[in-house]
Amino acid sequence: MPESLGLEDQVIAALRRITRAIDLHSRLLLKQCGLTSPQLTALIAMQRLQPVTVGRLAREIHLGQATVTGILGRLEARELIVRTRGSRDRRSVLVELTEAGADLLSRTPSPLQERFRRELSHL
Repeated sequence: MPESLGLEDQVIAALRRITRAIDLHSRLLLKQCGLTSPQLTALIAMQRLQPVTVGRLAREIHLGQATVTGILGRLEARELIVRTRGSRDRRSVLVELTEAGADLLSRTPSPLQERFRRELSHL
């Protein structure tokens, strides 16, 4: 970055590059796997936590429960996840990957957040 730019302008330029990288990665992910970044993030968290309640999943991926419910609906329509009622509390909904979901997840590129983490760990 040119040093003639003030710190604020350098930060804004860096944020623009990050935004562009996110946009490009999201388009690639959608083209290759038919998944959005939030869908991929949800699948990865589900794989790690399953079975998991919708509320806990929402907290883990830092999205609202209503947003996560919409994401899960789209994943369920593609038969990538299943939702079941909790055995102890029937009001509780548990989600987990199907075989098809696990298979798709094994073939997806790593999330862009992983790349950011690797790069930022050197700072």
